[in-house]
Amino acid sequence: MGTRKSRGAFLLLPFLFFFLAIPSQISSATDTLTQSQPISVGQTLISSGQIFQLGFFNSSHSTKQYIGIWYKNISKRRVLWVANRENPLSATDSNSSLTIGSDGNLRILDGNGIPIWETNISLPSNNSMAVLSDEGNLILKDSVLGLTLWESFKYPVDTFLPGMMIGLNTQTGEKRFLSSWRAEDDPSAGKFIAGVSSDTPPQAFIWNGSGSVPYWRSGPWDGYKFIGIQDKFEGYGNGFNKISDVYFTYGRYSSSNISFLVVTPSGSWDIVHWDNLSSSWYVSWSEPGHPCDTYGFCGDFGICNKNGAQICGCLKGFVPSSDEEWRKENWSGGCRRDTELLCDKNSSGLSSGGVKIDGFLKLSGLKLPDRYVYLHDMSESGCEKWCLSNCSCVAYSYVVDIGCMVWAGGGLVDIQQFSSAGEGLFLRLADSELGKDKKKEKLIIGLTTASGVILLGVVIYGLHRLRAKQKGMMKKKIKDSILSDRLNNSRDMLVNRGNPHDTKLELPTIDFEVIAAATDNFSISSKIGEGGFGPVFKVIQLSCAYLLTCP
Repeated sequence: MGTRKSRGAFLLLPFLFFFLAIPSQISSATDTLTQSQPISVGQTLISSGQIFQLGFFNSSHSTKQYIGIWYKNISKRRVLWVANRENPLSATDSNSSLTIGSDGNLRILDGNGIPIWETNISLPSNNSMAVLSDEGNLILKDSVLGLTLWESFKYPVDTFLPGMMIGLNTQTGEKRFLSSWRAEDDPSAGKFIAGVSSDTPPQAFIWNGSGSVPYWRSGPWDGYKFIGIQDKFEGYGNGFNKISDVYFTYGRYSSSNISFLVVTPSGSWDIVHWDNLSSSWYVSWSEPGHPCDTYGFCGDFGICNKNGAQICGCLKGFVPSSDEEWRKENWSGGCRRDTELLCDKNSSGLSSGGVKIDGFLKLSGLKLPDRYVYLHDMSESGCEKWCLSNCSCVAYSYVVDIGCMVWAGGGLVDIQQFSSAGEGLFLRLADSELGKDKKKEKLIIGLTTASGVILLGVVIYGLHRLRAKQKGMMKKKIKDSILSDRLNNSRDMLVNRGNPHDTKLELPTIDFEVIAAATDNFSISSKIGEGGFGPVFKVIQLSCAYLLTCP
C-alpha cells in the first residue's frame, strides 16, 4: 500500500508543478510592476484595457534584445517605444529582467544582475510602482504619495502617440523630440530628429544630425494648422493640437482608428494607420515627399515650384548667384539682388531729396520663408510701415490668425510656390524694379481697355444691323399683307361674277394709283372716247405688282 501511495504522489507532482506555475503566468498579465514582482523574458505587462503591451523583444534578424511597448491586439507588431535602445541585451540572455530597485528606479538587469539601463528619478522612493496605461505610457509613481516620478511619454523614441506631448521648454530646458531608428530593424538612434521649434509662432521641424541642420519645415502655426503644408495635415483634422505655449499633442486614442506619427530612418514624418480589413499598416501622409519640401532646396531668395518647368527660380528682382551652378541644376547657392536698394545706398534710411524710395511687391500663394520675427499686436498697415522704416527688413507678411511677421537681416530661405492656398509675402524691391511691373501693368490695362472698346463697338454695330434687318422684314410683312388682301378681294369678285344668282355682287375697290398707271396717267393717247359719264381710256398691261390677279 505504501508503495502505491508513493507512486500516486510521484504521479501528481507534474500536475502540482503545473498549478504552481499558473499564478506566475497570471501575475505577468497585470498592468503593474512592483519591487516584489519584476518581469522576465517571456513575461509582459498589459494595460488594463488590453490595448498596449510591454515586454522583451528581438528586432528582425538581430542578435540584440530590448524592452519595448506595442499594441497588444495588432497582428503585425510595431514597436512604439524602446527603453534600452542604446544598451541592448544579448538575444540569448534569457535571464534578463525589468525590476524596481530599492531607491525606486526602474532598471533593466542582464542575466548577471548588472544594470544596463535605468531611470534617474530626482526623488528616491521606497514605494515605487510602474503602471502601463491605456495610452501606452509607462508611469513610475510613488504609490503612497501618488506622485509621478518618471514616465515614458517624456522620453519618446520615434513615435508620437495620441496623448503624448512634444515641444521645447526654453525656461526649463526640457526637450521632447522624436528620434528616428537607425534602420527598420535597429532601434538605436538614427540621423533624424523631429519636433517643434521655440519660434513664435512655432513650427514643426525635422533636423538632420544633432538637431542643428533643418531638413524639413512645416511653416508657422496659425492656431489651427501649420500654414506651410499645402492642403493636408490641417490641425484638428489630423490630430495636431497646441495645448500650451510649449507643447503639442497628436489626437486621442480610438479603438476604431489607431494612428500615430512616426519619424522614419529615411527622414520622413509619416501618419501611420492600422487597417483592420486588410490587417496591415498604411501611410496616409508623408513629408517631405518632393525635393521642394526639403529645407532650403533653392537657397536664399530662391523659390521652389513643384509644377514649374524648372524646379527652382529666383524671386522677382533677384538673379542666380552662379549661372554656372544653376545650369548644372545645383540651386543651393540661391540668388542675389539684381538692383541695389535705396537703403543700401543711403545709410541714414529713407531719402527726402526726390529720389524714389523702395517699395513692396506682393507675391501670393507661398510657403512663407523661415527666420521670421513676430511683431505682437501690430496692424497690417503698421507692419508695412515698420518694415519700410527699417533698412534691414527685406519682406513682411500679415497672416490672418497670426498677425505681423517680418524678415530682417539675412536671406529669405525655404520658399515654395503653392498651386493652391498659401500666403502673401510683400518683398522689398528698389523702385526701378517696381517700375518695370508698373509699366507692364499699364500696358496690360491699356490693352484690356482697347480690347473692351473694340468689343463694345462690335456689339453696337451688330445690334444696329439686327435692328435694320428686323425693320426691313417688318415692311415686307406689311406689303405682303396688303397684296394678300387685294388678292382675296379680286378672287371674291371673280367668284360672284360667275354666279348670276348671287344678289351680293360688289365691284372691287381699285386704288387711284393703279388706275392712273393703267391709263398712262390719263394721257390723251390713251383716250378712246367720251360719253355721258365722262372720258373713256384704254388700259395698258400692268406688271404683276399692280394687277389684282397674278399667274
